[in-house]
Order: sequence, then C-alpha cells, then structure tokens
Amino acid sequence: MLLLAIFTANASDEIISGQKYVGKSLEIEGTLKYFRWNCSQNTSVLFVELVSDRSIEVRAVIKERIDFAAFKPNCKIRLNGRCISEPSASNPSFKRYSLEDVKYAILDGLPQEVVRGESSRFKNVVDSTPNIQSNLVRDRSSEENFQLSFDEKKVMKSIITVKGAKGSGSGFIAKVNGKKYLVTNIHVIFDNDAEFISTSNEKLELSSPLLSDDRDVALFELKNSQIPALELEPDISLLQENHPIVVYGNSLGGGVNTQLKGRIKSFVDAKNVEISAEIVPGNSGSPILNAKNGKVIGIATYGIVIKPSFSEGKLSFEDVKRFGMRLDTVKIEGFQAFDKRKYDNDVKVYNSLVSINELAKIILSDMYDSDRNLEPSKYDSKKYPSMSNVIRDWNDLVNKGRGKTTNTYESMLKRFRNQVSMPVSNAKAATINYTWIKSAVEKQIELNDSYCAIFDKIRKDIEAATR
Repeated sequence: MLLLAIFTANASDEIISGQKYVGKSLEIEGTLKYFRWNCSQNTSVLFVELVSDRSIEVRAVIKERIDFAAFKPNCKIRLNGRCISEPSASNPSFKRYSLEDVKYAILDGLPQEVVRGESSRFKNVVDSTPNIQSNLVRDRSSEENFQLSFDEKKVMKSIITVKGAKGSGSGFIAKVNGKKYLVTNIHVIFDNDAEFISTSNEKLELSSPLLSDDRDVALFELKNSQIPALELEPDISLLQENHPIVVYGNSLGGGVNTQLKGRIKSFVDAKNVEISAEIVPGNSGSPILNAKNGKVIGIATYGIVIKPSFSEGKLSFEDVKRFGMRLDTVKIEGFQAFDKRKYDNDVKVYNSLVSINELAKIILSDMYDSDRNLEPSKYDSKKYPSMSNVIRDWNDLVNKGRGKTTNTYESMLKRFRNQVSMPVSNAKAATINYTWIKSAVEKQIELNDSYCAIFDKIRKDIEAATR
C-alpha cells in the first residue's frame, strides 16, 4: 500500500522523505495496528501502518467517538485527512505522520455484507455503498462451509442486543439449571446503564443480575417475556476438537446481528473453550452454538488485553483473545446476588485504577507521538490536577536540553512513575466484594506495575546511555 498525496499531479506518488506535507491533504491505505479513545479530547485515534513501508505510521484523529467494534485487528483501512505533523529532522527514524479531520473506510477485515450494511451508519465513511436492511448478516469471508442442522429463525428469536452508554454487546435467553434467564458477560454490563432489546424490538424487563464468582457470566431473570429459551449442551467435553460451532450476536455494536462460523480449537479448562470464530467486541455475550443441534456450548467472550511493552524505542499496548465461557459447568449456587452499595463500592475502586492507568498510557503515547513533548490539552485538569507542573517541567527539559534546567530525564521519569503508582496503594488496601470485579481490579494493578516497569526501563536506558 502507498501513502498517497492527493494534492500532487500523480495521485499514486509515494511519500518522499524530506518533503513537507503539513497543511496538505493526504489519502492513505494501510493496516490498522491499534486504536484508542481520547476521553479528554473527545476524539478517536487510529494508528495505521503502511504495508509498503512498515516503518511509516499514520496517526489519524477523528473528532467523534467511533464504534471500534467495527474494526478487526490488522484490517485494511483508507484514511483521508489534513496532515498536521510529520517526522522531525532531529529524529528521522521515527516516521509518523499525523492527520486530523479524518474520514475513513474499512476496506476488508469484516464480512463485505457487514461493511456495506453498516457503511451508512458511519458519518466519516469515505466510500459509501447502498445500505442493506437485514436482521442477520452471514459471514461469507469464513472458510467454513458446513451446513447448520437446526432452525436458525427459531434461534434468532432468543438473541438479545445489549446497548449502553459505555458500550454495546450481546446476550441470549437460555435455560440454566432448568430456569429461564438472560445470559451475558459481566464485562458487557459492568458500570454500564444498559438496555436489552430482542430481535423483535422488545425492550426486556429484568431483575437485578446474578454475578458468577468464577467466570465472566451474568444472569438476569426475565419479567413477563415470552421469548423462547435456548437449551444448553449438557456436557461439551463429549464433543471433539474441530467440532463445528456458530456464533450469533451484535458484532458491530449497532444492532445488526451476524452469523460467524468456526470450530472448537481446544478445551482450555473446566471454564473455558477456545474457538476459531473471529468474534469482535460486540459479540461479547453471544451464544456459541453446536452447529449440529443448536444447543449452547458457551458464551462468546472477546477481550482486548492490555499488555504494554517498550522495545527498540517503540511502544505497544494491546493484544486480543477470543474464547468461550463454558456454561455446562456453571453452578447456580456459585452466583452472587446483586447488592447496589457493595457493587458501587467495587466499581469506584476499579474505575480509579482504570483512570490512573489511562493516564500512564496517555503519557507514554504522548511522549512518542511527536518530539516527545507533552500536549497539555490531552490531560484532564480535573482528573489529573497535579499533572500540569509535571508537563511544564518535562517540556522545558525537552525544549532546552539536558543541563539547561534543574530537571533531568531520569528525575522526570521518576516523577511520572510516582504520578501513576502512588494512587494504587489505596486500591490494594480496599475490600472488593464481587469475585469477578476483584479479579478485574487485580488485573488493573498488574497493568499498573507494567506501566511503572516501562518508565523504569526508559529511565535506566537513558542512564546507561549517558554514562
């Protein structure tokens, strides 16, 4: 893929090293590496790597919150926007171009019916195509061609779309231990004021949830709903690896249900099964069905695992895992009843850790966006009031150089580390009531340790280089 300059006479010209592009329009095609939501700026940021030259990265800023569920890892994407920054002459090895006022189009990585069907929902799409009105979109890109041996229309009546202010997902109606429940992931509803809508557009009335103490599963009792319930496969260990499965759910987070075929890859343990179906974030909470009889073998769980690492001057943050939570081994007595006071306390502790880890990621990303200066507008002064002085001192050091201020890179990196590590001590001492939230809190503490390790590594590398 080429980085194309649409202002040039020949639109297929590659970016020329040393040429100035700031202020001009660029159109690029490349591979999406990762993305993030900048809450302080209310912008979505995509990071795209050119296929023809993997050393070139394009940072695209979109002035709205886009639906990241629409993107698969490494999907091909087209961007069109105004160039606002380019590689610095002082650091030519760091080849990043930044674009703003960006429009985008997904070129592949999702079923073409999904791309066409959802394109009109994206305000920023570059190439629009006719909308397809359909309640079920089939994944034609899958290599799986096995036939389903159950009534698909009947199954679709049990599929539920979960919509909330903090994200969307899926759910389904099933009988668990002989009783009818709405089943979804805890992380789909966690701190998310969600509504639950059937494929017939019925908004469900539900009881307070029951939260599993050993896996990411939540159950809701239904009030006055006649939606049919799916049956659970009683013992999926009797199935073989490579057994055909199918997943139905709200893949794009926009109320469009997709059918994704795949197979059982392995039985991880008594709680988890690995699947090959390429589920995306909106599929979290979807039923994984035995393709031969339509019974539920598990609940699809998509996770973006934050694994920050720093190597050869480059930062990376995310990894993805796709698996299913087994329901045949669920024990109803292992679910915890909902207590709002305890739940709100747990959420407060968890969110405090998410906030401080978000700060760590913003700092590290900002340091490597452009000449290592920090942009004050990226840091919410109400959330992070003590950051203003740190940002000022860091930028003063970057612009004036070592020896020209009272600060050093080593001392500043220690200050950054303190900013993101000191608040964690309160979370470590807090009492967490719900088992799943406790596990999530522990993961955030581990993540904080990883961020602190990166600050330490950068500091030690600088110290070694200046000896």
